[in-house]
Amino acid sequence: MPLQLYFPDGVPEGYRRILDSDKITQVLVKGLVAMHSNLKNLSDKAYSDVHNIRWIKRFMSGPIPESEWLHAILFKPELWPPMSKHDRTALIHIKRLMQLNLTNHRPVFPRGSEPSQKEIKAGLDYLINRSERLFDSAYDEYRKTLNRVAKPIHAICKSEGEECTLKDAVGIANADLYSMREIDRFPGLAPQMKDYLTAFLDHLES
Repeated sequence: MPLQLYFPDGVPEGYRRILDSDKITQVLVKGLVAMHSNLKNLSDKAYSDVHNIRWIKRFMSGPIPESEWLHAILFKPELWPPMSKHDRTALIHIKRLMQLNLTNHRPVFPRGSEPSQKEIKAGLDYLINRSERLFDSAYDEYRKTLNRVAKPIHAICKSEGEECTLKDAVGIANADLYSMREIDRFPGLAPQMKDYLTAFLDHLES
């Protein structure tokens, strides 16, 4: 959506800093790029959870389908049973987390191996349960990222004569990240990291 539809009276200064990619925004983006790299191992763990045949056997009543089916279900939300917003954002977070590693391809639904609605629900319930551990690790990396960028942001504020503690700098970085999501502008980030951050913050708020 064009920004003028968001802000017909002009873009507020806080958002303008992001659009103009000022020094603070550049520091935050650099930190988020590093966060993307640091989440690759967690992305692989999510992929392993989704393809864990040992667990899948526990809730499949019939022959075990190809290991791709639960991954494929994540890309077909129209097949998901009714669930809470928290559970839905948890599943979207897992999907976006897997996509941070480009080798984790989008699967093709195995033809002739479609599970029943009961099995779909059991499979998604399993992933929702596993999502808590994954999200806790992702949240730790999020906090580490904010703390890493706080020191250079603090230095920028001091150099411009602004009163700013390290705690304030963490708050600035966090607020700017939410602003990026609000206006759907993540300058300098890969599309899959943009999608991931949106899913992460959505789940954090759910």
